[in-house]
Amino acid sequence: IEVDSLMHSPILSVSAFDFIVRKEEVDSRILPKIKDKAFEPQWASYTKAIERKYGKDVMQRIILRSKSYWYLVREEWPMAIKSLLEEIEVLGIPIAPLKQNEINTNIYKVVFQNSSDKKELERGAKIVEQLVHKNPNRYHYIDTYASLLYKMGKIENAIEWEKNALKIASELKEKKSAGFYENVIIKMKKGVAIW
Repeated sequence: IEVDSLMHSPILSVSAFDFIVRKEEVDSRILPKIKDKAFEPQWASYTKAIERKYGKDVMQRIILRSKSYWYLVREEWPMAIKSLLEEIEVLGIPIAPLKQNEINTNIYKVVFQNSSDKKELERGAKIVEQLVHKNPNRYHYIDTYASLLYKMGKIENAIEWEKNALKIASELKEKKSAGFYENVIIKMKKGVAIW
């Protein structure tokens, strides 16, 4: 906690602690076998061992993040989607901007691009909606939110949000992003897939 104060970061010591525990208790057992498609981690065993040693809160953070990482790297999309959504819903939106960017990127790449399940898309949209609420000028969050709405069939609402992303990107003179959003709006209006 002193480290957190010195570094002006309220979560630095927790992050460092979690990194060490995850490396010793989970990563050392599963990462050497990440390319072995027949290998399935013994999540129940890891869960019990970590909870016994470090408590429920630490166990939740380690296991949820480990599962998300495992299935994402292996591109096992149904489990990656399930694990990612559960991780964010249980652990919440972190305060660190880089972590929020990571959440937005993962929701876009994992949920939006790989799910057609309306409930999963809705869960992803609720998470990104929280990011947009906390960061109303992050046009890439707004784009992700609009994309999820569009894939759920909420076309008019999606177009309005995408126009908002375009407006902010244009005001910030982010030409590449603005051009991309203009093309997305055209596709949305035509009713074609944007994924």
